[in-house]
Amino acid sequence: MHWITESILFFQGPESMRLVYTAALLFITCFLFPCSVAGQTDVRLRAIAEIESGLSAGSTEVFAPYLSQNVGITMSGTTRTYDRNQALYVLRQFMSDFPSNGFHILYEGNSGGTAFASGVYKSTNGGTFEINIFVKVSGGTIDEIRIDRG
Repeated sequence: MHWITESILFFQGPESMRLVYTAALLFITCFLFPCSVAGQTDVRLRAIAEIESGLSAGSTEVFAPYLSQNVGITMSGTTRTYDRNQALYVLRQFMSDFPSNGFHILYEGNSGGTAFASGVYKSTNGGTFEINIFVKVSGGTIDEIRIDRG
């Protein structure tokens, strides 16, 4: 019981309040912040996995929940900006012209507030393409897709 009295007396001065605030800040920084970062990483990994399996199966619908309002799509060296629905149409047209025979992510990473994934898309008609997908880390949405013939 004696330690309870000492603990109550300990938390009565301004120095002890500074200690409490420091401990609270340390707790938030060490335990709560990593959870939010891990959550963002989990969402990004799930999105990349869904896009990889969708492209392998020849489906562009997996892109729909992840597309920004405006998406830059580069094909054959030409970049155009499309709204979300137009971008889905362009991707569907690509998949129609070059049906999927598989897609595999080769690497992914982060640079300057943008996450990216790069992979190889193989078409049933023999075409091979490198597809790069760029995601805004802050919003978690795809804002650019590059498709280059390999």
